[in-house]
Amino acid sequence: MTLRAVDNKYVRADRLCANILWLLTLCAVCVAATLAALSAHWITASSEDASALQFTDINLGLYAACFDTATESDCSRYGSELKDIPHQLWRIAAVLFGLGLVFFWIAFIGAVIAMFTSWGAQATVTKIILTTASACLLGGTLVFLGGLGETNPTTSAGDKTAPCSNADFFDNGDCKVDLGLILAISASAIGVLVASLAFRIESALVREEKVYYV
Repeated sequence: MTLRAVDNKYVRADRLCANILWLLTLCAVCVAATLAALSAHWITASSEDASALQFTDINLGLYAACFDTATESDCSRYGSELKDIPHQLWRIAAVLFGLGLVFFWIAFIGAVIAMFTSWGAQATVTKIILTTASACLLGGTLVFLGGLGETNPTTSAGDKTAPCSNADFFDNGDCKVDLGLILAISASAIGVLVASLAFRIESALVREEKVYYV
């Protein structure tokens, strides 16, 4: 029995499709996390709690909030500095979530470059960045949820950023979970999955390989 080596160029179309699907999912995580960060609608106060603070509607996000009255709507960032975010745990969440968001975009750009060049050392760095990004994003979301207890009016009477009666740690009380928080949770969960799958991704480009025939 003899073996004959034949140089062969081939395209692994199935792997290419899987890689592109993974890349699109990573892009979706980046977009969802960005929209979440820009949103002031993570939690919404009940009409009773909002009325008690002389507002018709109160929406709180990680970096911004909306306070509506019968005559005007005021939606803006809490401030230009980290200390302007009203609750201590939310400040920690803002740092973690922000780092996760930045790292995810860096990882996405790195993954695009790696996929269309060579899935080598650059891909290894991308995987490390992705792991860090997913940990930060998930950590930021969990810390935000843990800080919901600080939105209970009993902890800060009269504070418009504490409009959630019966709220506790990881419990939104009478406040309603809104789209921004749903996006953040979704991006965090899918981000962990994307980071895990990154370690199974290989180059899907045309490459040379010796195929042996008997």
